[in-house]
Amino acid sequence: MTKYCLKKPVVVDAFQMTIANRLPNDNWPEWLYAIWERDPHEGSLWVEEDGSLVLKACDKTEVEYVEVDDWITMDNDDGYFQIVDPQHFVNIFELVQ
Repeated sequence: MTKYCLKKPVVVDAFQMTIANRLPNDNWPEWLYAIWERDPHEGSLWVEEDGSLVLKACDKTEVEYVEVDDWITMDNDDGYFQIVDPQHFVNIFELVQ
């Protein structure tokens, strides 16, 4: 018999990467700055020579480019981070603070 389960709500940290707060990174939250400091092989965030902001998630081999107004989310339970575009963000997440 198939059982249906409801996924528990998860609270994640989220930061919107706007033009104003892209660089310098002194106004980023601690968790995002920690990702910036990581070795790229562990999953990291860096700036390419052309100025593009790039995020490589820990469990992926490909890189994703952070576009203006994208959200970067961090799941505190498992340390997973990802890029979420603004249109999907409003459909997936509810701001609690």
